Amino acid sequence: MMRRLVFPLLVFVTACPSEPSKPAPNVPNAPTAAASSSSDGAKLKFDNGANQRAFALKDKDDGAKLVDADENELARLKDKGDKTEVRTPDDVVVAIITGDADKLKIESPTREERFALKRYEDGDYKLKTAAGETLYVLKAKDYGFKIRDANGADVAKVKKSADKVKLKDAKGETLYETKADIPAIAVACLAFEGVALPTRVALLHRLRR
Repeated sequence: MMRRLVFPLLVFVTACPSEPSKPAPNVPNAPTAAASSSSDGAKLKFDNGANQRAFALKDKDDGAKLVDADENELARLKDKGDKTEVRTPDDVVVAIITGDADKLKIESPTREERFALKRYEDGDYKLKTAAGETLYVLKAKDYGFKIRDANGADVAKVKKSADKVKLKDAKGETLYETKADIPAIAVACLAFEGVALPTRVALLHRLRR
């Protein structure tokens, strides 16, 4: 089981002093314009550790739809210019994702910043609250990312191979995996357990491009 953090002011779906630079690992951790949405071009599928479908992201002309293993709609992601709105199946906006691959912000429906995911020159990322409190540190590795909590404890690991991207917990058990060719950092967002799944998937959606 991954360590669960309690984050303040979480919605339904729901950034630190400069550090010395170091060479970034030579792996495809950062988003690339050529990243494929899924193996069939229409649906990004994720299985759990038991090789059973966990959820899928279906591409739409204006964004994507998040569905569970039984195809029940969980959330709608609406792309509008430089932002992605996270909506309930009833089309109510519950969170907004803004920014780019270097810094993504999670905002409330009224555009108040809640969290920020920022990339640093060494290839690492940090998820912080609007007040600047670090929640997760994502350390870039040759295989993908090692994810630690604010106390430095290992939480999860993302490994990208030639045919799969896997998110594993601190004990090495697979939590999610996909055969889609997407950046490791996108899958790493699924490790943010204190953030509800639709918002984590919205971050993934933004970073897979």
